[in-house]
Amino acid sequence: FTLSLNSLALWEVLLGTLFTTILLTGIYPALLLSSFKPLNVLRGVNVLKIKNTTLRKTLVTTQFIIAVALSICALVILKQLAFIQHSNEGYDRKQIFSFSIPGSFINTNMVADKSSMIKLVKNELLKETAIEHVTASTDDIQQIAMSMSGIADWVGRKKDKNPGITLLSVDPDFRNIFKLKLKEGRWFMDNAGDQHNYILSETTVSQLGLKKPYLGQYFAIMQDTGRIIGIVKDFHFESFHQKITAAILCARPDMKGTLFIQANTGKMKTALAKAETVFLKFFPQLPFEYKFMDATFENMYRADSKTATLVSVFSGIALFISCLGLFGLVSFTAEQRTKEIGIRKILGATVINLTTLLSKDFVKLVIIAIIIASPIAWWTMNKWLQAFAYKINISWWMFGITGIAALFIALTTVSVQALKAAMANPVKSLRTE
Repeated sequence: FTLSLNSLALWEVLLGTLFTTILLTGIYPALLLSSFKPLNVLRGVNVLKIKNTTLRKTLVTTQFIIAVALSICALVILKQLAFIQHSNEGYDRKQIFSFSIPGSFINTNMVADKSSMIKLVKNELLKETAIEHVTASTDDIQQIAMSMSGIADWVGRKKDKNPGITLLSVDPDFRNIFKLKLKEGRWFMDNAGDQHNYILSETTVSQLGLKKPYLGQYFAIMQDTGRIIGIVKDFHFESFHQKITAAILCARPDMKGTLFIQANTGKMKTALAKAETVFLKFFPQLPFEYKFMDATFENMYRADSKTATLVSVFSGIALFISCLGLFGLVSFTAEQRTKEIGIRKILGATVINLTTLLSKDFVKLVIIAIIIASPIAWWTMNKWLQAFAYKINISWWMFGITGIAALFIALTTVSVQALKAAMANPVKSLRTE
C-alpha cells in the first residue's frame, strides 16, 4: 500500500471530505440565522422546532449509549481472550521451540537418510545440558496441516463413511515433551512393530463409531494396517475458533520433519544458541529458522487481540467525549437556573439539596443509556462469540459492573459542576440581570 501525493484519488477523498464537513457544519447555523424569529428564540426553540434542552439531552444520551455498549463489548472480548489463555489445550507449550529439517534436504534424499538425519540431529541436541527434551513429528501440534478424508479403514466401517482425519506422526518422546494424557492403552515404543500402530483421540473414537474394546482392533491409514494401542485425551491442535476434530497419531518415520526442543527452566537463550550450532553443523548453508510455541499460540489470536485493543480504546474515547457532553449540559443548565439556585439557597436549601436537584435528571439519562446499551451489546457480543467453538457465557455481572462504572464516572462529572453552582454566592446571581 502506497500513499502518493500525486494520486488524484487521494485528493478527491481529502477535498471531498473537507467540502462535505464544511457543508454539514455550516448548514445548521445558516438555517438558524436565516430563520431567526425573536419569539421562538425567547421560547428556547431552534430551527428544528425542538427545545434546546431536549436536543442536548438526546445527544448526550446517545453518546453514553455508544460508550456503555463499547465498554461492555470490550469486557466480553477481554474475558474471552483470558478464557483462551487459561484454558487447558491438552498439551504443554512452555519453554518449547521448534525448527524444521530443510525442505531441500528432504527433497534430495531417500527416506532412510531423512530418518537417520533426524536421529542424528536429535541425539546431538540431547547432549546439551540446557535442553531437557527433544522430539520429532510431522508438523506443529498447534496447527497440523495434514488433514484428509477417505484415508482410514477400520473394523465395521461402512463403505460410505469417509470422515476427515488429522494425521500426526510422532516419536516415543513426543508424550514426554507435550504431556499428552492417555485415557487407556500405552504410548509408542522405539521399535519397528509400533511404526504401523495407532493412537486415537477421544473425538476420533466417537466420530468413527468404534465399539469397545478399542485396544487391539485393526486399523489402517492409507492401507498401512496395524492395531490401536492407545486412546489419548482430546487436545486442541487448532484455535478455539474450531471445534476439536478427529486426530490420529502414528509413528511412521518417513512423515517426520519438525523437531521440538524443550529448554530447561531459565536456559532458553542457551538452548537456542546450542540448537543453532547443531543445525548449522548439519546444514551449514541454510539459515536457522525457529518458532516459539507461545508465540505461535499468540499469533492464532492476533486478530482477536487487535479487536480487543481497538474496542477498549474507542470505548475510553467515547466515554470521555460523553462526559464532556454531560459536563457541558450541566454547565448550561446551571447557567439557566442561576437565579433559581440563588433563591433556593436563600430560602434554606443546602448544598446537598441543590447538587441533588441539578444532578438527578442527568443521572436518569445515564441510566436510560445503560438500559438501551445493554441489549445492543449483548446481541453484538453473542454474534461475535459464535465464531468460537469454545467460549464464555455472557453473564449479568458484565453489564452490572460496566453500568456502575459508567454511572460513577457520570455522577462524578455532574457533581463537580453541580457543586460549583450550588456553592456560588446567591447575592451575586440575584443582583445581576
